[in-house]
Amino acid sequence: MVRKRCGRCHNISYSLSARGRWVCPECGEDLTDAPLERPDRSTANIVPVRPPALEPHDLN
Repeated sequence: MVRKRCGRCHNISYSLSARGRWVCPECGEDLTDAPLERPDRSTANIVPVRPPALEPHDLN
């Protein structure tokens, strides 16, 4: 995933591709020629935790 920061509203915008026209979803500024930001790798190796499976209710 790539990201760009808007020069007008400073919002960070994310996309799956750096190709094509890129418009800030916050203010509508054209970000097509804006430089890509360095990806944030701080959560790259974190594995989500799955909750334990729910047990069926005991019938009385």
